[in-house]
Amino acid sequence: MNAVTDSLKPGVVVQDTYRIDALLGEGGMGATFAGRNLATDHPVAIKVISAAFAGNSRAVELFRREANLLRTIQHEAVVRYETTLLDREGRLYLVMEKLDGHPLSHYVQRGARLSPEFTLRLGGRLASGLDAIASVGTVHRDIAPDNIFVPDGDIQEAKLIDFGLASNTIGTEKSILGDDFAGKFSYCAPEQLGVVDAPVSPRTDAYALGLVLMKVAGFPVPGEGKGAGAARRADIEIPGDLAGPALGHVLWQLLRADPEARPSPITPAFERALTSGAPPPDPVARRTEHRVRDPQAQAHRDGASRSSRRGARLR
Repeated sequence: MNAVTDSLKPGVVVQDTYRIDALLGEGGMGATFAGRNLATDHPVAIKVISAAFAGNSRAVELFRREANLLRTIQHEAVVRYETTLLDREGRLYLVMEKLDGHPLSHYVQRGARLSPEFTLRLGGRLASGLDAIASVGTVHRDIAPDNIFVPDGDIQEAKLIDFGLASNTIGTEKSILGDDFAGKFSYCAPEQLGVVDAPVSPRTDAYALGLVLMKVAGFPVPGEGKGAGAARRADIEIPGDLAGPALGHVLWQLLRADPEARPSPITPAFERALTSGAPPPDPVARRTEHRVRDPQAQAHRDGASRSSRRGARLR
């Protein structure tokens, strides 16, 4: 517990409107709570800058700048913004839609994987959100499995969350915030590590998305955990016989060491791959193609039926 969680107990009402119901997690620069808008009676997620960062002018500036930019984004693949608040104690709040389900990291940690086609479908969904973010002049900088939410296990409803702010990083690699870097080493681009002389840009998010898709497709992520700088000095290539030509080509575009060689905007690369290069999906898989299933919860299902859906489900 810290000063934020000690003072914001369940039942506390912020500015006569937002009731704190439960702590969802602590991480990044603060804490995240489940709450309710008492005026409309709808659930919300409330992020609060932590006491540890309250005196950090850069952290406060980052919080405010990202909140202001997020306020302008209206996109189905980006978590919906509601408001920003400042209380008498000087705490900053970011109020957003409350999502039910789990982050992508929950499924990945349990061994879940997607087939190449549905890796492309997830990638296309997230790419459209990243392009929306880029259109208002910002960069997420922290694209990783725990910052991608999959409501009710449905990849077609996946949303980008936690814009480097108060991300719920319990059980995951913490985001690092320093003078020149914000993100996670396992999913950062060469320019974030300083191995390529280039500024952070929307193409930085494109690279991180490529690494996330590698992970969800079941490929080892070069430099994950340690040695990221050495592993990302050169382009990352995926064997086509493992990924298939469509996914392999998209990953090759995203994972170029030179940011200028990566696509921007990102969405067209996925649209081309899905319309021209992807093999037709299994007809049985198509009936449940967008639903992510917890592999442990599905262990009782018939083996043949489970195999027929392997391309559509995270495993």
